[in-house]
Amino acid sequence: MNKILTDSLKKLFAKRDDNSHKGMFGHALIIGGSENYVGAPQFSLSGTENIITSLSDTVMLSGAGTSAILVPDFLRDNLYANVKFSAIYSCETENGCIKFNQNIIDQALNKTSCCGIGMGMGNGESDKIVRHILNSSSSFLVVDADALKKCKDFDFSGRAVLTPHIGEFSNMTGISKDEIIIDPVSHALRYADDHDCVVVLKSHNSVVTDGKTVYINETGNSKLSKGGSGDILSGIICGLLAFSKDPFASAVAGSYILGRCAEITDVNEFSCLPSDIVREIPKVITEIISRIHNI
Repeated sequence: MNKILTDSLKKLFAKRDDNSHKGMFGHALIIGGSENYVGAPQFSLSGTENIITSLSDTVMLSGAGTSAILVPDFLRDNLYANVKFSAIYSCETENGCIKFNQNIIDQALNKTSCCGIGMGMGNGESDKIVRHILNSSSSFLVVDADALKKCKDFDFSGRAVLTPHIGEFSNMTGISKDEIIIDPVSHALRYADDHDCVVVLKSHNSVVTDGKTVYINETGNSKLSKGGSGDILSGIICGLLAFSKDPFASAVAGSYILGRCAEITDVNEFSCLPSDIVREIPKVITEIISRIHNI
């Protein structure tokens, strides 16, 4: 194993004391969804055979003690029967997208140690929510999907992991896709340093950097070439960050875990769904624990 990866996994997956309780392992909040993208926040939180009707929280599979989901108000009632392990909050909407409501956001943020935001949010007010989180809480952030374009110029004060693919990173930086592909490491390094965050630049070999150290993730395969895979990555990182409070280690480990799940699933590359990937998380973490305790 690469030393950066080994160090990150050792830091995150040390043996837990038998006397520990859920409050010791963080509270993760996922904010997402809009009229056109109702599935994305569910992918980030959940993963069983039927992602819509039977949910088991990805953030908790990754190690967080508790979790919650904040969705548009029109989704709330339908989710009550399905979400089994997470609290549910809802925000009022405009044109099918979440509007910023400080009272509701503050309620949802109570005791939150990491918030994942942006999955399927469309034109929701993710920028206002992220700025409020940075200014009024100590919560860490995983910023993904639609929130990336709205928060691209923020200073994240060392408290965020951003997870763009090449196209999203091009939109964030104004750098062409071709230029990024030629030298993804330098561009990711510069952005992470300028904005005081961790960047996971998603590609076949994803670049993970905090602006100083670089890790290249080599796990994964074509089974991840499905909509929802990026949402799962955000959920895994959010779960890890909720208890570790270490953005770089969580991003490194999350990237490895997602890719390794794709490698060990027995579902073929044509039929593999995000829920098939999530189902492998416990197996991969068991594998990690076994390996690091023998290093």
